[in-house]
Amino acid sequence: MNVNDEKKAYYSAFHSESNCNSFHRLNQRRKGIRGKVDCRAILSSYESDCEHPYVEDFCNCDHPKIQQLVSMLRKSSSTDREYLVAAFEWVRDKIKYCVLPDWTVPVDYTITTRQGQCSTKSCLLVTLLRAAGFDAVFYVVRPFDTGRKLFLLPPWIRSILSHEGVHFLVGVKFDDHWIKLDPSFDKKLALGIENACPDRRYLATFDGFHDALITEEFYSGSTQLTPVPDIDVYMRKKHRVPSIVHRCMNVCFEYIRDSRKSNTTVEDLIIEMEEHLSNEYNLNRSCLS
Repeated sequence: MNVNDEKKAYYSAFHSESNCNSFHRLNQRRKGIRGKVDCRAILSSYESDCEHPYVEDFCNCDHPKIQQLVSMLRKSSSTDREYLVAAFEWVRDKIKYCVLPDWTVPVDYTITTRQGQCSTKSCLLVTLLRAAGFDAVFYVVRPFDTGRKLFLLPPWIRSILSHEGVHFLVGVKFDDHWIKLDPSFDKKLALGIENACPDRRYLATFDGFHDALITEEFYSGSTQLTPVPDIDVYMRKKHRVPSIVHRCMNVCFEYIRDSRKSNTTVEDLIIEMEEHLSNEYNLNRSCLS
């Protein structure tokens, strides 16, 4: 297969919903081609949508910080399965969930800042898995009603969010089958949400054998779960939500983490967060006008 044919095959696989194994075979073939074939170079139409300089590799397995973290996780794990669990929990809990004003950041930036969202946290987990020798892919979940999923946020914030967004999680191949992992919500945030919604599970837990996903309602309404080798075309797109909304969302997430009240209802928590935004940060609906 020549380079042009390889590009066509890789482009086709990127946009198909074929089995994850096809991506693994394509990636294996790519290793023998001089000058890495990358769908990012093919999808040039996205260039005009980029806000920042091109990032060569969002999942750089060779970065010293990645190699150092892989070594640390390996030392604390006696088996491959234990490594999978350790890597998942490290990304889930050590990287605090927040909404970033800029997605175009490589994995070493995520490690340094200890902050990320579903896209950047998934990038980090995929990198840690690939760097340790596992086959790993991304799953693109769509359509994803962000405003409805983040129901704990005040209504005026949710009204700004996209109702046709996307969500990302990770797939890893182990023992000849694919396991889905969603490291998005850190433990403290997830438990804070569960405090107000005790009938739902927002802490994704991984035993090394089964999928680690958030409550079923979180993904309800999403009809596509597509495996892809990278999510660069999403990572490099401009944010269309005002930065003030990002700030309000992150303040709310911190409030949920720090909330210790038992038997708090969703309605009461939303009212408390609105008061907190207004009193402590002078943030309210008028900021959007």
